[in-house]
Amino acid sequence: MRWPDDFVNKVICGDCLEVMKHIPNKSVDLVLTDPPYGVIGKTFNWDDIDVEEFTENWFNQVKTKTRGGFITFWSQKYIPLGFKIFNPDRMLI
Repeated sequence: MRWPDDFVNKVICGDCLEVMKHIPNKSVDLVLTDPPYGVIGKTFNWDDIDVEEFTENWFNQVKTKTRGGFITFWSQKYIPLGFKIFNPDRMLI
């Protein structure tokens, strides 16, 4: 994938951690995310993964790629984890 031709005004289906490797740092204005990242029509079980490790991985990538910020919607169950991982100075509540 090549920046920006393969990214700008496109819908990209893929593993976000793999796709973000091709995006230059500080080039994205906003990331909107709504985990869990299951596939429509399939059951996703957060208990099958290390949620903290998974969240730290995608969040660290998002921090390097954005020049603005991000918005995330989470299940109430995982809000304490979000506060542990995310820098409170960048959060809007």
